[in-house]
Amino acid sequence: MCFGAGRSYRGLIVIRSNSSRAVLGALALTAAALAASPALAAAIGSLDLSGGCAVNCGIDGPDGNVRNFTTTASDGSIVNVRATAWTIKGGTWNSGDHEQAFLGFYDGGLGVTAAGSVGSGGDGNGTGNWAGGAQGRHTTDNAGSKDYIVLQFDQLVSPSSVVLNAYDMYSGGNWTKDNDATILIGTVSTGWNQFLDVEAAFPDLSTDLHEIQIKTSPSSPYVGFDAGGHYGNVVIIAADLYYAGAYRDYPDSFKLAQMNFYTSDVPEPAMLGLFGLGLIGIGAARRRKVN
Repeated sequence: MCFGAGRSYRGLIVIRSNSSRAVLGALALTAAALAASPALAAAIGSLDLSGGCAVNCGIDGPDGNVRNFTTTASDGSIVNVRATAWTIKGGTWNSGDHEQAFLGFYDGGLGVTAAGSVGSGGDGNGTGNWAGGAQGRHTTDNAGSKDYIVLQFDQLVSPSSVVLNAYDMYSGGNWTKDNDATILIGTVSTGWNQFLDVEAAFPDLSTDLHEIQIKTSPSSPYVGFDAGGHYGNVVIIAADLYYAGAYRDYPDSFKLAQMNFYTSDVPEPAMLGLFGLGLIGIGAARRRKVN
């Protein structure tokens, strides 16, 4: 699978016409005014993914469970989100086996419990033991298998920051705490409230998937980043997909507590007003031509 350049979802509509000079003048005036104005404004949304759980809140449960969230953006619009958990066994993003997992919902945020024993790359029942002591295995981590959370939105969004609460992992004879992550932004035709088979969606995602690799030091829970203006209706938060257990490269383990984002760009009121003036000018010119 390739990580492409991504779609921008931004553009200008150019109207070509053989109308009078007055029409062209009105269009030129409008275009100049728009160019001088703040072009686009995007509403801001914040998705709280911690606390408030009522069903299957424990460290393990049915794989493929769904959690739905709703939030209100700064412009008053409602944003709906469908969250599921997945894990990759026996490889990386484009070479491993993607399996559904249990999505836990805790005060610290969303975590993933992968099916199977600890020795086989799974998380046992979420409290499996590793050498050195009890190992909390119900976080989004990349020790054994690589966990990730899929967020399906009912509209295009562009993530701007996340809160990743780090948890201890045992590695190389030491307890470590790291929360490096990979964030993927893509677009699929699957409805936001329908089952999304991630592997089956690869052909769609690969054409416009945008990747953000974040390294948090020293494991700060809040991470702001630049999505480069890329929008999508699917956002994937994964424990660092490139973790390979190299020297001084510690496994990542976190719970996703919050994600902030922008909704699709919409024209500002001033922009709409200027465009309206241009249309009025066009109308007036056409009336003069008829009369």
